[in-house]
Amino acid sequence: MPSEPDAGVGGAEPGCAPSVYSGSLSVTHQDDLEDLRGVTVLDGTLTIGGDASDLSPLACLKTIKGKLQIMDATRLSSLDGLGSLSYVGLQLHVMRNPSLLSLSGLQSLREAVAVLISENPLLESVAGVGVRAAEWRVVDNDALESLSGLDNVEEGVFWIEGNDRLATLDGLRGLRRGWLHLVDNDALTSLEGLGAEALEELFISGNDGLVSLRGLERLTAIKKLTLRENRQLTSLRGLDGLVSAGVIGISSNERLVDLTGLAALETTDALVVSGNSAMNSLDGAPSLRGVLQATVDSNPELVSANAFAHLRSDLDSAPSLSLSNNPKLTTIDLGDVTRLAEVSITRCGSLSDLSAFAGITEMSTLVLGENSGLVSLTGLERVSELDALQIIDNPRLTSLVGLDGLVSTRRIAIYSNERLVDLTGLGALETTDVLIVSGNSAMSSLDGVPSLRDVVQEATVDSNPELVSANAFAHLRSDLDHAPSLYFSDNPKLATIELGDGTRLEQLSVTGCGALADLSGFSGVTEMSVLAVSDNSGLVSLTGLEQLSELSRVEIIDNPRLTSLVGLSGLRSVIGGLNISGNAALTSLDGLGSFGASDDAIQTVTLADNPALVDIDALRGLVRVGQFTLRDNDALVGLTGLEDLTTIDLLNVEGNRSLATLRDLGARSINITMEIRDNESLPSCEVEALVERLDWPPLMVFEENNGTGACPP
Repeated sequence: MPSEPDAGVGGAEPGCAPSVYSGSLSVTHQDDLEDLRGVTVLDGTLTIGGDASDLSPLACLKTIKGKLQIMDATRLSSLDGLGSLSYVGLQLHVMRNPSLLSLSGLQSLREAVAVLISENPLLESVAGVGVRAAEWRVVDNDALESLSGLDNVEEGVFWIEGNDRLATLDGLRGLRRGWLHLVDNDALTSLEGLGAEALEELFISGNDGLVSLRGLERLTAIKKLTLRENRQLTSLRGLDGLVSAGVIGISSNERLVDLTGLAALETTDALVVSGNSAMNSLDGAPSLRGVLQATVDSNPELVSANAFAHLRSDLDSAPSLSLSNNPKLTTIDLGDVTRLAEVSITRCGSLSDLSAFAGITEMSTLVLGENSGLVSLTGLERVSELDALQIIDNPRLTSLVGLDGLVSTRRIAIYSNERLVDLTGLGALETTDVLIVSGNSAMSSLDGVPSLRDVVQEATVDSNPELVSANAFAHLRSDLDHAPSLYFSDNPKLATIELGDGTRLEQLSVTGCGALADLSGFSGVTEMSVLAVSDNSGLVSLTGLEQLSELSRVEIIDNPRLTSLVGLSGLRSVIGGLNISGNAALTSLDGLGSFGASDDAIQTVTLADNPALVDIDALRGLVRVGQFTLRDNDALVGLTGLEDLTTIDLLNVEGNRSLATLRDLGARSINITMEIRDNESLPSCEVEALVERLDWPPLMVFEENNGTGACPP
């Protein structure tokens, strides 16, 4: 806030004795101004509007401690009468005054926090305002032709916007430092008149008449430069003295063809060149030696991205490069650069290979997506390590050759590359945290990774319609100190999975793999936490899982040809849950192993929608279950096998058409709820008899729509 002057000293009309008006005042009629006649200090905010037309009653006013707002004063043509005013504690607003011609009455004003001059349609000049303010906004003054009057301002934040007749910036000749926003001033053809040397921010946007940046020649450094939507701008000449910048953004300037004018630029933290419809090259920045982040996006005529040809090879920080939606781009020149951080190349349809990256030895992330002309990854041979690699929807890519030097990554994702048939090109890859192979319509095998010894976290092989063999895991080490998860989903032709010497898995999920007949590829696995096998139309056997003795959760769901659970014969404990549902051909749970060896409670057991199931005797030995659900198993007659099940928290027996008795259920305690309904062959008296047998009956019993027959004694 500016320093407040002594209310009784200088500036006021002769004969003005010190006088203070306490509080704020809003004036909408001329007569209201008489309340301030002779006042030297107003201890609040003064708002003047309405039909006030003569400010002479304010001749003694020197200090306003709040705001001065001259707004919507329909008859006010000048500010004469404010000649004594030297201090405004907050903002000066001069807004929407349709008759105002001049600001000359403010010639004594020296200090205000900010000045807003807006929507005064007849105002031609800001001359007469010598105020020192931190921020100026001169906006939408249709007749304003000049900023003369601001010549002595050396530093501040300036918003010059929507002044349709403003043709010169001569009034900003004294500006050296600060922020300058020039927006939608359509009569402005150049920036001549500016004296700026080291601005924090320069934002130039939507000035339809601007053809030149002349006037910026003294500018050597800037933190942020934005040039956007200047329709007539054909060159960056005028920026010839710019040596360093924090951020440079050049976007949607429809006649700009290159970067000519940035010849002196040596370093920038970020360079963004986006949406320039005529730009065909990045020529014009031959001195550029350092950049941290470069984004070149949506330039439809861009052929050559050569602004990076002279980058130093010894930069402390590796630069990142993003090239997106430049359909004609064929050439990238990286000069002597050897290190890059993040690289993203997407929707650059004319780029056929990555030979421009032949000198790169270090890179953290590589994303290649939707490049319709990319046929080869040649150029990446020297990259041995990546944090992330994503190769997505490159329709002509037939091979990963070019990645032959890659040894380790944290994440590989290969999505929707319609001509990619295998993983050839990843021959040196030894370890990855995550591997995803998804939606590649021609991929028939995962050949090409003979050196892969370790998948640390997970591998997902998903929606590859021609995939027959998943053998990428054939050489995994058996002595790993961690267990990866494997997910195979919607690969309808997948017939073979090889796990080599791998013995430990965290999760195994096999879903929608209709050609897979068994799980023999997992015969060496001795440890696993979660097993999920579902929607596999050709699966007839779980052979291959015999060495598993303990699982936290098992889901065997909707495998229509599965007739037996043989393969799980070694299973002794399932703590988290057992769900066997929707297996149309399954008649028995035989082969499930033995639960008598463990006293551990199972959280949930679900047997549902198995229409042929008649035998659940394999559950013998099961003692405690949190929630037991038996639903829609139409052929099941009795509960033989549940004699040892003594404790249940929630019991649900529903829709089992042939179920006739509950007598084989050994439960002595059902702790919370028992719901038995819609079992048409089960007499209601069976439910009553079960409740009578319990030592600890449930808190709630729901019994309805069961049969009506008699119960045997």
